[in-house]
Amino acid sequence: MYIEYRDDRLKKILNDRNKLTREFGPGNARKIVQRLNEITAASSLGMLLQCRIGRCHPLKGVYAGMYAMDLEGGWRLVFRPVLDEGQSLVDANLLTVEIVRIMEVTDYHG
Repeated sequence: MYIEYRDDRLKKILNDRNKLTREFGPGNARKIVQRLNEITAASSLGMLLQCRIGRCHPLKGVYAGMYAMDLEGGWRLVFRPVLDEGQSLVDANLLTVEIVRIMEVTDYHG
């Protein structure tokens, strides 16, 4: 799959090991790199979900329409599928979704 980023700042942090470690700590930095590699290696979002890679799961509430993969502790890598114009998540075949946009790295559990 192909990865996009919410903004240039997030892209710079997630693609620079030193910035990544400074921002999220060494354990999460290692997991983030692992998760980005798993996303890139996957053929589709559907594959990530079916194989439970990184415990990939859909989110609810304010994060509805997004998905998360586990990092360390309660931290998650949160992303959304990039769909064709006019296509809704309800109509989308997740096995054909090949682009995701990384939205944030967060601990949304409180």
